Amino acid sequence: MDHFVPQSLPVDYIDFERLSCLIGTANRKISLYSGMLEAIPNVDVLIAPMTVQEAVVSSKIEGTQASFSEFFKSEAGEKYDPTKTADIQEILNYKNALRDAEEMFESRPFIHLNMIKKLHETLLQGVRGANKARGKFRTVQNYIGSYGCKIEDATYIPPSTQSMIPALDNLEKFTNRDDLEPLVQLAQVHAQFELIHPFLSRNGRIGRILISLFLQQKQFIKRPVFYLSEYFENNRGAYYYHLDEISKKNKWNEWIEFFLNAVCAQSELNSQKVGRMISLYDSIRQAFLEITKSKFAIKILDSLFKEPIIQSSDLIKVVGVESQRSGRLILQKLIKAGVIGVYKERNGPNPAVLSFPDLLNLLEGRDVL
Repeated sequence: MDHFVPQSLPVDYIDFERLSCLIGTANRKISLYSGMLEAIPNVDVLIAPMTVQEAVVSSKIEGTQASFSEFFKSEAGEKYDPTKTADIQEILNYKNALRDAEEMFESRPFIHLNMIKKLHETLLQGVRGANKARGKFRTVQNYIGSYGCKIEDATYIPPSTQSMIPALDNLEKFTNRDDLEPLVQLAQVHAQFELIHPFLSRNGRIGRILISLFLQQKQFIKRPVFYLSEYFENNRGAYYYHLDEISKKNKWNEWIEFFLNAVCAQSELNSQKVGRMISLYDSIRQAFLEITKSKFAIKILDSLFKEPIIQSSDLIKVVGVESQRSGRLILQKLIKAGVIGVYKERNGPNPAVLSFPDLLNLLEGRDVL
């Protein structure tokens, strides 16, 4: 098999007549989602769990097995075997990369190759493959195939290092053009990055982060919180099939149609998810106030949205309660009322570990504790 030779973007044979209706629907649905986010007064609180969920799902596509609740249990001090611990570190790195991307956008609000390399460096911090050209574009040929296969048995061979660099330069310029239909442009950006495969590992995760960054750059969303990993994971076979069809048969229209359908479906799902989180927050906010009769009630609720499994002492510290004793009394009221749970009882010097089951159930769709 020969290595793939990428064509320069933009693709010049897109069938806009075929795609026009879908383009309109995708633009409308993502605008509705963005409108929901803009209407939320405490958006940082409500998008925090979505960011972690994206880190979990995007990492899962690449083979990690840790869940949303396991990530937070680890953050609260739970110990796991080395394999699970490594998976959780992968998720933490992805979460940190999303944070880094948002911070970099504040100073340079456009996608550039140095940003991409910096995100790759964050993804590989202290995990498997950290010694494989972390934060650097590859200088050797890579390939995709079954575990342990040789290059002659590969299912896909990305561009050579000689053709990779001009392809990346073209991708950077194309990404920052403002004269194209943005969602069709984004479909090409994501596919081209994945096909170039410029790193020795974590290409998929970088490519999925670029989706949110591009949508923020084009002002579809004010924060980079639109994630397609869930759709790609649920439609994994179709996702890889359409990318493969580009490399083999230049079937860009079919890929763009798949991508636009992904935007439509995920926009609806994200809107529903945000709506459920708003409903949960609003319904339980009054309960927290009435149960605790404390000025710290809302701070506790906000902290639990950001960390739905947390040590009681950390929660008290984050919220800023005057003393551990006062904090424990407030938390005991919430536990007794059943609005927060106890994952682990206090054990000597070790504080209790608390949980917020309603949010965990909402995001994982099951009783996780």
